[in-house]
Amino acid sequence: IPGNVALEKEIETRLKRGTPFCMLYADLDNFKVYNDVYGFKDGDLVILLLGRIMTWAIARHGHSGDFLAHIGGDDFVAMVNPEKAERICLAVTRCFKRLILNCYHTLDRKRGWIMGKGRDGKEQQFPLVSVSIGIVDCMAPCSLQALGEKAAQIKGYAKTLPANVYVRDPRGNSPCGPAA
Repeated sequence: IPGNVALEKEIETRLKRGTPFCMLYADLDNFKVYNDVYGFKDGDLVILLLGRIMTWAIARHGHSGDFLAHIGGDDFVAMVNPEKAERICLAVTRCFKRLILNCYHTLDRKRGWIMGKGRDGKEQQFPLVSVSIGIVDCMAPCSLQALGEKAAQIKGYAKTLPANVYVRDPRGNSPCGPAA
């Protein structure tokens, strides 16, 4: 899966072309504690799982020109046709919800949570890893920076919701900022 440099080039190309598209920004929830409890090797497998699921969902439900990038850690960004964005996200969230269970020991899977240390260092229960996806429509001229900020905001909001979820920016088809 391409990385940041390829993503920036793809976004700039699409913005110059002026064709409407949606940006999907996917991020894993409770991933840090999973990595701490199960280890980096298993954590890498969870990232790989999300990448494979997103690749599959885009190929299955998207268009041939859709683009997926791994921007680091547990974050992925895709650019897809606006009419297909929610269908792709639905496929990703449903598939991830089902397949992530295979990444847990039987007891943790049955309980639906794991015990781990939070960022504050205190031991507590954490839900199983889930995926949050923010959808941003880019229907009008906008800058790369404005698009990135808007995508980060809506993904951040999606992460405040429980379980596997996707959220489309309620601001809809408005421009995402001044033209670059």
